Amino acid sequence: MTLRILFLSLLVSGIASAQRVPKGTFNASQYAEAKAKAAEEGKNIAVVVTTIDSSCPKCVYGNEQTFEEMRSDYILVLEDDQKQSQTGELPADIKQKTYVTYKEKGNVIPIITVLSPESDTVLGGACYKQISADERKWIKNLEEEIATKKVAPAAAETTKTDSEESPSAATQCETGGLREWTDVRGRTMKAEFVHADDMTVTFKLENGKVIDLPLTKLSPESQAAIEECR
Repeated sequence: MTLRILFLSLLVSGIASAQRVPKGTFNASQYAEAKAKAAEEGKNIAVVVTTIDSSCPKCVYGNEQTFEEMRSDYILVLEDDQKQSQTGELPADIKQKTYVTYKEKGNVIPIITVLSPESDTVLGGACYKQISADERKWIKNLEEEIATKKVAPAAAETTKTDSEESPSAATQCETGGLREWTDVRGRTMKAEFVHADDMTVTFKLENGKVIDLPLTKLSPESQAAIEECR
């Protein structure tokens, strides 16, 4: 019995040590370089939060699936929970955006968050739960989710060209009415701008409710629009 346990232990250790991070993968501290590379190659960024030297078979399997399916079509950025002293940590704003995946998909490593290199918008995500549920469909489901998120901006641009000139944020604020605002997690809401100071912005929602939000919770684009309104 003891020999069997020892054999299984060695087998698991061998599997873990056999993991190979794809060539060209960026460390967490190299996110800026990864973003530039993604923009250059026209690819999205896949942030992978995991542990490379884990002896957990689930983590090993999830890592292998992630690297196999994503190494060609995405720019990979790896944050290793156990090697942050060597590989660094993600920038605080990018780390915050990975929490969207934790909440919507689960927190079992590997945890994957796909981001647009143009605006760092969250396009989709997955974790071990989706990978283990169906190893043949998880990447297809993720890609469909990403495609859905990327269609919305294109549709918005088409609408703008229907008029001779799109109104600026300041003009929209002067005339009132609802418009779309985006937070740092990529979520949108329709609301009317009411007031803003250096720390807080006040909105009126579609249902008439008035709310206050910290400016730091909004995306850079929405913060710029608020500045115009002020």
